Order: sequence, then structure tokens, then C-alpha cells
Amino acid sequence: MAANLGIFFQTSKEIRGGRTIWVKDGNPSTRANVRSGNSIANPFVGPGRAFMGDLFEYRDDGPGYIFKTFQVVTASASDATSVVFNADGYSTNPEVGNLIIKSGNSATEIGLVGTITAVNYDSDTQKFTCTLDKAIGALSVGDVVVEAMLLDADTADISVDKVASSAPSTAAIGDKYLNTADGKVYTATATDTWGTGVAVDSGKYVFDKATSKSYTLVATTMTEVVSGTPLVKNPNTFLEQDVDFVPTVGFGLTNVNFMISPVYDKKAILSEMQPLPAYVLAKNRSYIPGVFWI
Repeated sequence: MAANLGIFFQTSKEIRGGRTIWVKDGNPSTRANVRSGNSIANPFVGPGRAFMGDLFEYRDDGPGYIFKTFQVVTASASDATSVVFNADGYSTNPEVGNLIIKSGNSATEIGLVGTITAVNYDSDTQKFTCTLDKAIGALSVGDVVVEAMLLDADTADISVDKVASSAPSTAAIGDKYLNTADGKVYTATATDTWGTGVAVDSGKYVFDKATSKSYTLVATTMTEVVSGTPLVKNPNTFLEQDVDFVPTVGFGLTNVNFMISPVYDKKAILSEMQPLPAYVLAKNRSYIPGVFWI
């Protein structure tokens, strides 16, 4: 029994996140180590595994981030609050509490963000069905969904000091406010004096610094939405080995600190890697189709 289990786990690693993920270089140990290890800012809180060949955002000045991606296997409508991801055993496990967003062509592209409130795993179909608190837009088979961060003053298209349906009575020079009645942003040109409003273009997001809420144009009305950008904007290293995570939620463990030492300047076989969105694929330095080099 133990021997069979050993064969099973070794085979699993070879299929996804194992020896076959790496392109055989002239020097089989070709890789470059980062200067020092990183703490992981977004570990799995339940039983989870980050796989060899998964990408990681290494930061020299603070904790780094696992790049968590999920591939859509069932199309869903723009208002759907149920999404279905690949669960082949070598894919990232979605967890309750994850913020997710449909990935665009840019790491800074803003979109709708939903929070996973329930996860159902079907071993027969190898699918994760996730319930969201809010819809994140229409999804097609093959789309890549990634972990998200909520919009803030730095990532928004426009940041304002206040949102109201009429002009605030007081303002300092340079203050901005969004008028929800006419969909325009006004800037104070003098004390308690507002200049001419500028209409917010369709598809642009406004962040209210006073309440941390965000707004966008829905049809003809400025509407409050939950929006954000991908959490991991610059995945720049590989995980060289599988990383298993000790469950922390519900098991009485606190202050668990996972450390990691990723590598770079290494080539992987794309078909064996996690699903990658367009903004990450654009970082590929390889001239060989099907090979990812970072």
C-alpha cells in the first residue's frame, strides 16, 4: 500500500509541477536564485498546494505573492454568481474568502471583483463550482480568473475626495468630487468654489477616498460597484518545488509563516504550467513556441 502511494505521488508530480515541467537545458541545473527568501503574503488557509512551475511575485523589500490562477471550464453569463473552474488535481484550489477577477490584457486593468463564499468539488467531473457574493462579468471556456485586490486611490482611474448628488458646500483648492446625478467629476478651483465638471468616460472607475467605495457608469447612471485589479501584477519567478500548506483556519493554528525561495532564468513547458493570462504571457522571453522563460 505504501509503495503504491509513493508511486502515485511521484507520478502526480511528474504530470503537474514535476520533472516534466522543465525544458531540458544543456546545463540541467540552469536557474538563478533570488537574493533571499520571501514570506508568503497570500498562503492557502486550508489544505492547498502550490506546484512546481507555478509563478511567484518575488519582492526584495517585503513579502511575496503566489500567483493563483483558475481556468474557466463552463461558460457563465454576466450576472452569474456561480463559476466553474478546472479541478484536475494539478490546478490551484479556490478557497472561501478568495477575491477573484477575470484577467485582462493588462496587469492594471480594472474589473469587477467577487468574493468566493462557497466551493464545491466534484471528483467525477473534476470541477470546482464556486459561489460568489457578486458577479464578475461574463466568462467563456478557457478564460483565466486570477486572485484580485480591491480598487484603491493608486489603482483607480480617478480618485475623488467625496461622492455626492450635489456640490459639497466646502472645498479646498484641488479637492475633487464625483456628482452621481450628472456623472461628472468636479475640481475646486478656489476655496469653496467648484470648477466645470468633466464627464466620466464609460469603462472608467472612480474611487472615493472618504469611503473606499468605487463607482462606474452603468448604462447612464454612476453606480457603486466592487472593483479592483489583479493582486499579482508582476509574477517574476518560478516555484522550483511543490509547496504544501498546513491548514490554519479551523485547526487552531495561528501566525503560521511560510517561507519560499523561488528561482528565475529557467524555462518551463507551457502546457504543463498553470493557466496564464495575456499580461503574463507577454513577459515570455522564449522564442520557442510552447516554452515559457522568465
